[in-house]
Amino acid sequence: MRKITFLISLVLITVTTILSCDKDEETKPQEKKLYPTSNIYYDQSEIDGKATFEYDVNKRLSKINWGTNGDYYSQYEYNTDNELIKVVEYDNNEMCYYDSLEYNANGQLIKIYSYDFYNSKSESSKTHYISTFLGSSLESNFFDDKVKYFSETILNGWVTLEYNNEGFITKTSGYSTTGILTGYHINEYDDEGNITNEKFYWLDDSNVINTNKYDEIICEYDDKINPFKYLNGAFLDGSATNNVIKKTWIEHYGENYTDVSTFTIEYNDDNYPLKIKLDGEDYHQVFEYTEL
Repeated sequence: MRKITFLISLVLITVTTILSCDKDEETKPQEKKLYPTSNIYYDQSEIDGKATFEYDVNKRLSKINWGTNGDYYSQYEYNTDNELIKVVEYDNNEMCYYDSLEYNANGQLIKIYSYDFYNSKSESSKTHYISTFLGSSLESNFFDDKVKYFSETILNGWVTLEYNNEGFITKTSGYSTTGILTGYHINEYDDEGNITNEKFYWLDDSNVINTNKYDEIICEYDDKINPFKYLNGAFLDGSATNNVIKKTWIEHYGENYTDVSTFTIEYNDDNYPLKIKLDGEDYHQVFEYTEL
C-alpha cells in the first residue's frame, strides 16, 4: 500500500500566504494556533510509526523524535531572520545527513543542498533522498569496507524552487551532484493555498525527461486546519492550509495505474484533526497538540 503521509523525511515548506481585508478580520473568528506534540501511526491496533515534536522559546520546531527509542531524530536550525537554514538527521545518535537551505532577498526558499555525512565507525550504509523531491533519483550509498575511522561530508545533490506571483511554489527541480537535471514536479493550488495537482517528471532509461510519461496526484481538501499549519515552514514536503480528504494517484504510462484514497477525519473543538483514517484500511494516525 502506498502510504503518503503528512511527514517525510523530514518534513513541509509552508507555501501559503492568506491575505484578508480589515473587514474580514473583524467578522472572522480568531483561529487558535496549536502545535502538534505527537503524531502516531497505527496499523490496526499496532503502532506503525511515531513522531514527537519539540519547540524552542520562539515557538519554532527544534526537533522531531522518530520512533520510540530516542536515537533517531531530526534537528532544525534557524538564522536571525527566523528562516530555517539547516535540517540534520541523526540515526543511532550519529549524524547521517543534512539539508542546507538558501533564500532569496524576499525570504523565499530557492535552493536546498543535500549532504550525506559518513562516519566509518558506524560501519553502515547511509542513504538519503532529498525530502522535497518525493521520489527523486538523488541517491547516494556509502559503505565502510577497508578504510576505518574517518568521517566525510559528501554533496548528494540539490533542489531548486520556483514561485508564482502569489508566492506559491510552482516548480521543484532536482539535480545530481554533477548538476544534471534528474526530474521535476509542477504544483497547482486552490484559493486557500492547498496543492490540488502535482505532476512528477523524471529521467527515463535513455536519460531523457519524457513529458508524456509522468505521475500525477490530485487532492481534495476539507475546510479545517492542517496540523502543521503554524510550524513556520519547518517541513520540507510541501504544506497545506487544510487537510486532504481524497487523493488520486495516476501513472500516465504503462497500464495507466490509478489509485484513489479517501480519508475520514475526526476533529477537536478547535477544528484540528485528532484522527485521520484511511478508508477501507486498518491504517490511521492520531495527533496531540499544545498551545505555545
